[in-house]
Amino acid sequence: MFPSSIDVIARPGIKYTPLAITSDRSGLDVLPLKIDLQKEWTGSDFQFSYLNTAVMAEGKFGKAVSKIVLISDGDFVVNGEGEQAQSIQADNINFLANMIEYVTDNSGLAQLRNKGVTQRPIDPSIGEGSKTVMKYLNFLAPVLFAILFGFYRYSKRKTRKKLLSEESWIDEEKAENS
Repeated sequence: MFPSSIDVIARPGIKYTPLAITSDRSGLDVLPLKIDLQKEWTGSDFQFSYLNTAVMAEGKFGKAVSKIVLISDGDFVVNGEGEQAQSIQADNINFLANMIEYVTDNSGLAQLRNKGVTQRPIDPSIGEGSKTVMKYLNFLAPVLFAILFGFYRYSKRKTRKKLLSEESWIDEEKAENS
């Protein structure tokens, strides 16, 4: 709710990426702070702009190459407790999920998941009849496949159940001796 600003000190071999910044009208206060609900805010109260509130650092820290994310507001995904509970912003949850995925992923799944979908229309040189056949085939083939697979599983289970019910589970020699 009230994030702190993050000051970045450049170091060789470390790349800093701002993930969240304030607007062009931001203010800073030093703690401890008394909040006055009756205060009339003016433009002079907002003398700062574009302060970092979330930063990712990538590079070699010690012996290993790694990524570190620093977010200055620890409550950005917490909804509070009891009477102070608030609804969590979906954007905050998406940000956290994407951040964790990016920091822990080396195979590019984060870029793949966020990749846009492009529409690929049917080639205009194909005739109208072929287009119609392709559309119906693309729509009906998966449905028919699912139905046929269901019938196959049903018949297989029915046959197995029949074989199990016909099999004798009682040892006939022991039954005669009893």
